[in-house]
Amino acid sequence: MTPILCVPGWGLGRGPLAGLVSVLGAQWHDLPGHTAKADTFAEAVQRLSNEAPEGACLVGWSLGAMLALAAASLAPNVFSAVVAISPTPSFVRRRGWPYGLAPKRLASFREQVCTESAASLRRFIVDFNRGDPRATDISRQLMRQMDDLPSTKALATGLDWLQEIDLRATLPGLGVPVLVFHGTADSLIPPIAGRWIADHVARGRFVAVEGAAHAPFWGRTDFMAGEIRRFLCQQKAKTGTESE
Repeated sequence: MTPILCVPGWGLGRGPLAGLVSVLGAQWHDLPGHTAKADTFAEAVQRLSNEAPEGACLVGWSLGAMLALAAASLAPNVFSAVVAISPTPSFVRRRGWPYGLAPKRLASFREQVCTESAASLRRFIVDFNRGDPRATDISRQLMRQMDDLPSTKALATGLDWLQEIDLRATLPGLGVPVLVFHGTADSLIPPIAGRWIADHVARGRFVAVEGAAHAPFWGRTDFMAGEIRRFLCQQKAKTGTESE
């Protein structure tokens, strides 16, 4: 059986993805600041590559998906596949990339997080669920499910990574198969960002989650788990065929 490691998104910890992890029988790899320390994104990528069991599939959400994609690019022989949920190659706008947040908006949000972390996280959850018809229920559930608040330094470090990370140059060389889930109503990271990833890796597949915002797994655990299992079975079958 393919070992599965799940990498949560920024700020909320394991809670929101606990249902999907349970159904998949996956293990956790926490973002720095929750159970481990890493001051740079490169260090976090290296640690994930070093600690993952050989042949693992990485399942990452948002910032966790960016970390998973970077680790698979760094160590393609370690990982068998990546499942990226609500991903983007670049969270902020850059030259040639108009699909991100304005850098000034991210800087302003970082200041808010450093002065009022708890309130900022609550607003963040409400904002990224806008567009989903069940936004109010999802936001309430995620607030209940989120882990204890990380340190302000850990939260700020994650936001610094989002300012820094640009995977556009490395992803076209990624040969590991990638399954991308993206909500069609995601207002934080537009679906075109996830589709770009699926289109630019060597073996990518894009699954649009109709009506979902930035947390497409909420209320859709069985659907997503089924798609992930099917994806992994297909990759295993292809590997077996290629080895004959």
